[in-house]
Amino acid sequence: MRARISRLLPVLSAALLFGAGTVLSKPFLSDVHPIMMAGMLYLSAGIGLAAWRLFKRSAEASIQRADLPRLSAAAIFGGLLGPILLMTGLARMPASSASLLLNFEAPLTALLAAALFNEHVGRPTVWGIALIAIGGAALTGLGPGNLGGARWAWIAVVAACLCWALDNNLTQRLSNRDPVQLAAVKGGVCGIVNVAAALALGAALPPLKLMGEIALIGLMSYGLSLVCYLISLRRIGTAKTAMYFALAPFIGASLAVVVLGERVTAPLLVAAAFMSAGAWLGAGEKHEHMHEHNEEHEHAHEHDEHHHHHAELIKGAHSHHHSHKGLVHTHPHEADTHHRHAH
Repeated sequence: MRARISRLLPVLSAALLFGAGTVLSKPFLSDVHPIMMAGMLYLSAGIGLAAWRLFKRSAEASIQRADLPRLSAAAIFGGLLGPILLMTGLARMPASSASLLLNFEAPLTALLAAALFNEHVGRPTVWGIALIAIGGAALTGLGPGNLGGARWAWIAVVAACLCWALDNNLTQRLSNRDPVQLAAVKGGVCGIVNVAAALALGAALPPLKLMGEIALIGLMSYGLSLVCYLISLRRIGTAKTAMYFALAPFIGASLAVVVLGERVTAPLLVAAAFMSAGAWLGAGEKHEHMHEHNEEHEHAHEHDEHHHHHAELIKGAHSHHHSHKGLVHTHPHEADTHHRHAH
């Protein structure tokens, strides 16, 4: 049980940090342009994580030149388009509704993982996806007065979820790399591009006091949250990480009611019930079968009894190129860094 909790701690931390960030960002959008807001959140995350990595020695594998095409695509969808769409929709709808709409990221991520990247998605996860989709429909479709904003506003939030679903699947293929370095590069590049775009559109930089508050939100909710999410992609795979991360919108919606004083509506309660049931059902799936390891890769690891008992014995966490060829066994496993095989 302790080992399972340890494996889930990164994604639960990511959900808490990101869910809080959605709500804490809402008040700033009355004074800050959405694209400027998105850029500053990512730029502060990139700068903060780059400083962290500069002063902290890491045993993780660094980004390689061959990773750049996939990292660039992930940055465009997840770091540029996703935040702009979210901030645009969030500016014109209640934070509680926007938070629950973010639950569409989980089913979209799992569907893309199965359809495009051959990741195992079992029946419990499929039912969980269906319940989350029903919850989203309840939030947006129970009468025109329940949308909490223009229809295009919630379409923008769902489009942001699709961008992040693509980002999640692309980034999972990079999860062997240093998560702090990945998050710092993505945050820095995307932040600079978004801030430059906002300035080109005539948006002004916020006052220094607001800038500091936004930077803190960005570092915690977009920087540390992304690091935790990347670690979870490595440990439990894309679909499972997305299902657990579905807790983030519930956290955000709850904080919107408590912190921002938004009212609790019937559609909000119906959506929360369906979505929480879906997340719980999908997260409980277990997967076990005979499988063979035939991969060569580099990532941070310790020499253990399951996958890393090769000849070169090194104590403690470290990174080097190694292979797992010829290893055949059966045990419960996730779609982690060692189990991206076909099913």
